[in-house]
Amino acid sequence: MKAMIDGGLKLAQSAALASTSLIGRSMHSLRPTNIVVHRAPPPSPSYKGLELDYENGKKFYFSAEFLRLQSPSADSMRTTATGKRKIVSGRRHVQILGIEPVGNYGIRVKYDDTHDTGIYTWNYLYELGSKKFYYMRTYIQALREEGLSRNPRTTVTRRKQGSDF
Repeated sequence: MKAMIDGGLKLAQSAALASTSLIGRSMHSLRPTNIVVHRAPPPSPSYKGLELDYENGKKFYFSAEFLRLQSPSADSMRTTATGKRKIVSGRRHVQILGIEPVGNYGIRVKYDDTHDTGIYTWNYLYELGSKKFYYMRTYIQALREEGLSRNPRTTVTRRKQGSDF
C-alpha cells in the first residue's frame, strides 16, 4: 500500500500496510491500495481530508468533519436513555492532526478537538465511502430536528448594564 500525504504527514509503511498473501487478501479485500491525506490551507499544520483508493477502482474522499462524525469510538456511539444516538454537532471545522496504522485492519485518526479513540477498520471505511451521502443527509436531518448546527458554538459575552468592564 502506498501512503501519500500532502505536505509531509507520513503513514508508516509497516507489516500492517504491506500486501498480504492470497489467504489474507480475501479476508482484507477492502484494504485500500493508496491513502492520501490532504493538508488544510496554510498556516494550519493540520489536515482536512483523507482519500482512499481501492483495487476495484473505487475511490473515496472523506472530509475530516465526516470522519469525526462517524467515529467508531465508544464516546461517539453513545445513545440516550430513550435509545436515540447522541448527535455530535459543531465539527464543521475539525481537522486531522495525525493518522497511524492499527494492526492489519485499520487506522486511528487524531483530531484537533482532542478526539483520538476511534479505530476505523478497512471494512468500516469502505462502508462509509459507499454510503457517505446517505450518512451525511441523515446527520444533517438529525441536526435540524435537534436545533443543532454543523458550525461550532460561538459564545457571546454580554455586559451587564452599569458594568465597568
